Amino acid sequence: EYPNHLDQLSGLEMEYELHSFSHPTPETIRHDQEIHKGWESYRDFFCTDPLGYRSPSGVTSGEMFGTLHHLGFQFDSSCIPSYRPGVYNGLHLPRDPYYIGDTGLMEYPVGVASSLLRVPVSLSYLKLFGLPYRSALHFLTLPQLLVFSFHLHDLEVLPSFRSLPGNPALKFIFSRMYGRGGGLKAL
Repeated sequence: EYPNHLDQLSGLEMEYELHSFSHPTPETIRHDQEIHKGWESYRDFFCTDPLGYRSPSGVTSGEMFGTLHHLGFQFDSSCIPSYRPGVYNGLHLPRDPYYIGDTGLMEYPVGVASSLLRVPVSLSYLKLFGLPYRSALHFLTLPQLLVFSFHLHDLEVLPSFRSLPGNPALKFIFSRMYGRGGGLKAL
């Protein structure tokens, strides 16, 4: 939906991999459909196969890893060794890269602040928690390989921001995380 944003980033030396096709909610995600449709769209846009994948909201399944393996993906970065009520519990997951069973897929987990403070290191959380979290990151033991997470909505306020849930507490949290575009400048 936002190819002009990708065009703006095209001059940067960075790798683009597949996140999903439509970014469904954790309750409605169907990994097989998301991966296949996303894989086709990625190929149409970039004229090559994606090598890596990240599932929306850190929701994973055996079906997802099987589909990634079948399509020839080399790595995944969906696992988040943290806890998000009602969405995922990855507190048992390692913070460092590991192989996912016998799939041959390497998992590069999203970085968390430390082995005890398992808050994801992401632009959304930096915007939500602000200076105290940024300051804490200077003193914590981050993983040797840090997978830093961010979304397009972290860089620019998207039209979908206007349709966020009406719950006042969620509206406040979402407005701190997603209502302030400008990436790191918003911090």
